[in-house]
Formats: sequence, C-alpha cells, structure tokens
Amino acid sequence: MHRIAIALAATCLALLAYAGVASAAGFGVNVTNDAVDVAPGNGVCADAAGNCTLRAAVMEANALPGFDTIKVPGGTYPLTLVGAGEDLGVTGDLDIHSELGIYGEGPRRTIVDGQQSDRVFDLRDASVLMNGLAIRNGVATQGGGVRVQSSKLNMRWAALYINSAPSAGLVPGTGGGIYSYGASLYLGGVSLFSNRASEMGGGIYVGAPASTAAIPVTFDNTTVSGNSARRGGGLFANTVPATLRNLTIAENSSALGGGIYWLNVQPRSYNTTVAYNAGQDCSNFIVSAAHNNDTDKTCGFFAAGDLPGVDPRLGPLTFTGVALPNWVRTLLAGSPIRDAGDPATCLGSDEVGQPRPIGPVCDIGAYEQP
Repeated sequence: MHRIAIALAATCLALLAYAGVASAAGFGVNVTNDAVDVAPGNGVCADAAGNCTLRAAVMEANALPGFDTIKVPGGTYPLTLVGAGEDLGVTGDLDIHSELGIYGEGPRRTIVDGQQSDRVFDLRDASVLMNGLAIRNGVATQGGGVRVQSSKLNMRWAALYINSAPSAGLVPGTGGGIYSYGASLYLGGVSLFSNRASEMGGGIYVGAPASTAAIPVTFDNTTVSGNSARRGGGLFANTVPATLRNLTIAENSSALGGGIYWLNVQPRSYNTTVAYNAGQDCSNFIVSAAHNNDTDKTCGFFAAGDLPGVDPRLGPLTFTGVALPNWVRTLLAGSPIRDAGDPATCLGSDEVGQPRPIGPVCDIGAYEQP
C-alpha cells in the first residue's frame, strides 16, 4: 500500500506539472449514484440531496474558469441518467469543456460505467488529466469509452474495457476504447482490452484532417489486447504521427491490420511487441527504432535488435498488483523478449510502476518480468 501511495503521489505531481496551471477548485465525490449539480458555477458540488456526484463535479468544473480537480474514491459509478446526444453533461456521457484533472484510486477500484447507453467521457475544447480510473461499458459511434476532439488528454494508470463503437447509418463505428481526432493524446500505463469497433480502431483510433498539421500522439507502457474491428483491431492511426514506446499489442483481431493499421504517416516504435494478432500484426511496415518484435514479419521490424517472426511467449492477460496495479501480458519462462530491449530507449519504469530493468537489460513490451 505504501508503494502504491508513493507512486500515485508521484504520478499526480507529474500530471499537475503537465497541466502547467494552478488549481482553481477541488471537488471530492462522496456518492456513487448519478445526479446533476443543482447550481453549476457556484463553486459547490452538490446535487438536490447535497451530495457531490461525479456528474455534478464535472458540471461544476465546466462552469468555472481555470484548472479544477476531482477526486473519485473507490467504487463503481454507473451513468444512469440516460440521454445520448446532449452536450452539457446533464444526461448520457460526461461532457468536459474545461481544464480538469480526474483522480481515482486505481483501475480496479474506481470504475466509471456507461451502462451500455452512451459513451463515458466526451472531451471537446478541453485539457484533461485522467489518473487511476477504469472506463467500461460505453457505447457510441465515435469513441465508446472516450472521445477526444480539439482537446488535450493525458491518461495514466487507467483501463478501458468492454466499450464499443457500432456503426450508425452512414457513420462508421470508430474507436471502441478511445476516439481521438485533431487532438493531443498521451497514454501512459494504460490497458485497453475487450473493446470493439464495427469499422476502425477496436482499441484506439487516432486521426486528423489531412489539410492541417497533425498533432503527434504518444503511447507509453500500454497494453492493447483482445480488441477487434474491421480494420485496426488494436490501433488505427490515420494521418497522425504516433510514437509507440514499450507497448504490448497482442491478440487483437480484424480483417486487416489486427494489431496496427495506419494511413499516410508511419507510426514509430521502440521496444514494442506486436504479437498473435488475427488479420496480420501490422497492415504495412512501421518505422522501427530498434528492439521490436512481431510474430508474422508484417511490421517491418528488421533493424538492429529486432525480433521479426518470433513468438514472444506472452502469458494471458493478468491483473498484476505492483506499485500501480493494472492488467498486463506477463512473459512466460524462456520468453525471447526478456532482457531484449534497448537500454538507451527503454522507459525508466514499466506499466505497473516497476523500475526498469529487472535483470541485466530491460524487456521488450509494457511489462517488466521479475
């Protein structure tokens, strides 16, 4: 517990530094039920019963200037005020239009549940930090779990699972877990599993207009496992420079690009394994910055230290309780990606907060095997 507290404090300090602004107001959620704020903008998070719900806290933060914070204790928070298509956070998803930090107690403890009626979070013209949350059971054509448009999202120590993006009429289902368009996106220590999209990006979809300079996105120490879509079961990157550092992208499925599907701009990969994906690991070669692994040689991992066409011997998706507990793919005995990373580019800690390396050299992938 002491290690978790230290790691969480360090992460929160990093997120506050990332925001670059002082906090205007702080709210502490104290009930798990779903209810609106009675007077948004008065600086008090309170529903009709005087309780601070998650929805009420978001509504209050939207109505106030500056960077606000919301602390969400352990529990399951079902979004029961149904009504998709509303953009003020009164019904359906939690709409965010401000500078906001949302801090939970970990992805197995603080769970926000979309109830299969709408997406969970919708960011537009916002700058948001999310830490210590699980996001599940969201449904929307764009971003079943989270949609990020013209915004900035920094997400750490989180999990997104059982979210879906079905097609609706002529609008293709895109981004089962996360949909990001024309936005700044950073994921660090995040697990995405069992999400699906009818068309593009079962786990993650990142895109940008071809007519503008795309904002780069970065994924660190992230596990993308067991997601599905017609194209890009794990990740679909469209006209966006994507940097992948110490990722595990495994057992996703699609007709093409089961692990990674990209258009126009090649993703760049460091110390990443792309394995066991149905419909090819990659739709086409991506840029290898060395010490990457795939199982079918479709990712173009032929640089120094790469392991093309090699079985990494990954274990099943497992919840691992270390400093920052999360779901990871462990390494089985004899795994060739153990101690096979690049010491110059491996991240200093892994997805669950363990320092790298454990052993002589860091491992390829999101998890450092003890």
